[in-house]
Amino acid sequence: MVRLTVMAALLVVLAALQGTGLLFPRDDRARELCDDRRRLESAVSADERLDNATPAEAVLLLQDYVDRLVPCRTGELEVASTAHPELVAIAAGSYARRDDNLLQLVTGRISWKAWRDEDAAIAAWTASRAELFRDRLKSGPGIIFARSGALQEAKASLQDWADRQRALMHQQSAIDPTAKTRLTTCRYDGVVLQCATS
Repeated sequence: MVRLTVMAALLVVLAALQGTGLLFPRDDRARELCDDRRRLESAVSADERLDNATPAEAVLLLQDYVDRLVPCRTGELEVASTAHPELVAIAAGSYARRDDNLLQLVTGRISWKAWRDEDAAIAAWTASRAELFRDRLKSGPGIIFARSGALQEAKASLQDWADRQRALMHQQSAIDPTAKTRLTTCRYDGVVLQCATS
């Protein structure tokens, strides 16, 4: 009887955690946690500013990038890799483009507004590619995609993302020499994606 009561209490707690999205995050909650614009705006308010990021804002943005955004992206890539390498290529390609956009912002080459506009364009590009891939999946049950071609594209996109991370870390070290920089690389070992942070 005690076991049954404990099990019932555990199920209630698990249901409550799941209801809040803390146990297994819902897709919307996970997307919100990983969204570049929301993440970066949580570090610095970006509204529709026409000016450039200040050095202090750049420090905050880069630290937020390292602490929150990169680990989140790594998780997204690991999930995408369980479905198909083309999804990894789409995600990593988006990350590389967004990282380049962030680099332009923190180095003062573009304004906040230009950063927001480009981020929106990258999000639209990513959504379009993902939708095309979903449409191909739905178009027929017998369709098998060439995994090797998609795998090569994924590897190239992952390398491009790692290169963009290095550039952002270099910038972070230039702005704040005391900042801890960590590179996260993801590689395929056969058909299994392995991510590591060093």
